[in-house]
Order: sequence, then structure tokens, then C-alpha cells
Amino acid sequence: MEAGSSNAAEQDAARRSRRARIVARVRAEISAISPERTRRASLIERYTVVRLSWSQIVRLNRILEVLGRLTTVIYGVFIVTLVLGVDWRHGVQDTFNSGEPLRGVVALVIVLPTLIFVALHSITGYGRWRLQRELWRRDVAQMSAGLGEVAEAAEQETEQEEAERERARPRA
Repeated sequence: MEAGSSNAAEQDAARRSRRARIVARVRAEISAISPERTRRASLIERYTVVRLSWSQIVRLNRILEVLGRLTTVIYGVFIVTLVLGVDWRHGVQDTFNSGEPLRGVVALVIVLPTLIFVALHSITGYGRWRLQRELWRRDVAQMSAGLGEVAEAAEQETEQEEAERERARPRA
């Protein structure tokens, strides 16, 4: 009786060690792809995006994507109008100086929209980066939590293989 129980205990230990090896290998692969220090949320992220739900993050990411594309299109249209010869000088003079001549109006016409475009594009890019980083962090956390499922599936597969070997083994 003891020989059978020790054999079962050895098989159980072998299954556990196989499961432990699989879990360790998957964890090593995940940490090789994304080290823990890069997955930790920064202070800004802890106060902002970590508090949002998955659907809110996805929605904000889409909104920022559309805003970034919109700013690019508007700036592109502005540049095309400059190339085609639209005179923005009078509109800028009327806006900023009530029609009086303004020094450096040409630089103002070109520099001001460019700075606004760069600022808007930078803000949307930064926001999208933080949102996508949080989505990635949550994906990695889900994958790490799913390691138990992977190990259980591997253990079941191992048990099935062992059972098939036992059935295929000739009995004497």
C-alpha cells in the first residue's frame, strides 16, 4: 500500500513541479517583455488614469485621437491657404490691433498658429500615451493573473498525456 501511495505522491509532486516550471517560465517571459518597474503607475497616473474604468479610458483615447487628427487637418488647411496666397495679415491686424498697422504681423500669422498646433498636438499625444500605457498595464496584469489558468490547462494536458501513455502501455 505504501509503494502505491508513494508513487502517487511522486506523480503529484512531478505535476506540481511541472506546473511551477510553466508558471515560472511564463512569468519570466512577461517580465522580459515588460519589467516590473515599467509597469508601475507613476504619481500622475495614480491620480488620473488609474481611477478610470476600461471603457472610459478607451472612450477618452478615441476622443483624443480625433482631436489630434482634427488639429492636424486644421493646421494643414492653414498651411495650404498660406501657400495658395490667402492674406491672413489683415485679419490678424483687425483682431489684435483694431486695424492699425502691426509690426511683425507676418511672423505672428505664421508663428501663432504653429505654436497652437504644436501645443494641441503635444497635449493630445501626451494624453493618449498615458491612456494607452494604462491599457497596456491592465492587459499585463490580466495576463499575469491568468497564469494560474495557463498552469491548470497545462496540468490537465499533462494528466491526459500520462493517461494516454498508461492506456497505450502493454500490460503483462
